[in-house]
Amino acid sequence: MSGAPLSTPARERMLEVAAAFEQGDDGTAITLAGELTRQHPHHAFGWMALGAALGRLGRHAESLQALDQALQVDPSDHQACCNRANALLQLGRPDEALAGYDQALALRSDHTEALRGRALALRRLGREGDALACWEAVLRRDPGDVEALKARAEALQALHRFDAALASCDQALRLRPDDASALALRGSLLAHLRRLEEARASYEAAIRLQPDNAAARNNHGTVLQTLGRLDEALASYDAALRIEPDDPACLHNRAVVLTGLRRSDEAVDSFERALRARPDHDFLLGQALHAKMYAGEWAGLSEALGQVVDGVSDGRRVTAPFPLLALVDDPALHRQAAETYVRARFGASPTLAPLAPREANRRIRVGYYSADFRSHATCALIAEMLESHDRERFETYGFSFGPPADDAMRRRVSRAFTRFIDVAGHSDVEIARLSRELRIDIAVDLKGHTQDSRPGIFAERCAPVQASFLGYPGTTGAGFIDYVIADRTVIPPEERSHYTEQVVW
Repeated sequence: MSGAPLSTPARERMLEVAAAFEQGDDGTAITLAGELTRQHPHHAFGWMALGAALGRLGRHAESLQALDQALQVDPSDHQACCNRANALLQLGRPDEALAGYDQALALRSDHTEALRGRALALRRLGREGDALACWEAVLRRDPGDVEALKARAEALQALHRFDAALASCDQALRLRPDDASALALRGSLLAHLRRLEEARASYEAAIRLQPDNAAARNNHGTVLQTLGRLDEALASYDAALRIEPDDPACLHNRAVVLTGLRRSDEAVDSFERALRARPDHDFLLGQALHAKMYAGEWAGLSEALGQVVDGVSDGRRVTAPFPLLALVDDPALHRQAAETYVRARFGASPTLAPLAPREANRRIRVGYYSADFRSHATCALIAEMLESHDRERFETYGFSFGPPADDAMRRRVSRAFTRFIDVAGHSDVEIARLSRELRIDIAVDLKGHTQDSRPGIFAERCAPVQASFLGYPGTTGAGFIDYVIADRTVIPPEERSHYTEQVVW
């Protein structure tokens, strides 16, 4: 309860507090609200106003204390419950924040601010599906809420529902065409959908509106990098780093581009800057050490190698699988690194429904998936094999997601398939869906964990049987790859246990 009626001076002081708060003068609001709580500690308004003003200044621990006092006086104040939950969320306590938002909503079911906060808390807890439901509820009340439309798009993105996320983002942009954050989000979604030129254009529109958006410049660089425009990608990363010089993700991306440009010394410097900025950045340590080997820098090799081995052994995200092949000759570690990498990158639930049963009495359809159907070692090794398939028993499909090519090898292998399909502009889900529509029975991944690989296609289960072959000698560490095809030189019988796949010799 709020206690006895307030005197006229106290009511006037309340009006002064409210006016200062409305005008954004939080310092004055805190001073006046503090006086009010000292004079009338058994009235909730002063504590409530004090907590709200402290929260706006980022003084969340003090805000929490004030709001606790407000709720002791009046436990039925739904706004105090919501503000307290906001403070808990800012303090990194999402479980308690979620309970607070639920309490506010129990007191007032149509409290939109609490519903929005609940969605944010759920996202912090990794409960993206529940967060999405909250944003849907917000939008049922106000379909034109641009911020909710963007948040719904982000929740859908986290659930790998990129088409639906793009539709929500586009809806926000129809209402607010010059929203830089929505344009940047749209670029991210288009990149996931492999609509790279559209993604580039969207990022560039965001950057024109918000030139100091370092994240948009970094993501713009990744799209240019994927398009093979490495010099432009480097310029975009450099522009991002002028805004945020110690961004580990951007430094990492920059180092990868410099490696691709054969500027090894500069790549090493960028990797080391990234490590100084964030030593535990995902999969950075192994790649940095690999780059040092390319540059012939051997100082501190044993110590760094020990850190990589210890990290892999502990299940930490210290290296991607491919660099580790050059660092240690230990198949048990290779398996552990691959499993850690796949869980991190491809651990989300598949978007597509379970596969339909196979129709009987037809030829077996085998799909081969690669970025290297061109003049490349992979094709040099398998061209004759592809030509030798028994066409009475098998149909073969080539799914090419590499760069455009018109060389003799590309023409040769494309003729060897029953059907050759360029899917470079398709997302992983789209390629998996197309594979299902074509009733592929056996999908053969020719890339593994090498450059330009697309494990996400197989994570979506593009075929009932999925196998790894030729391109990568180690285990993929992926539960969605059923078999690895090898010989007893690549995989000696005594090393079979180090492969998550069933080994077919």
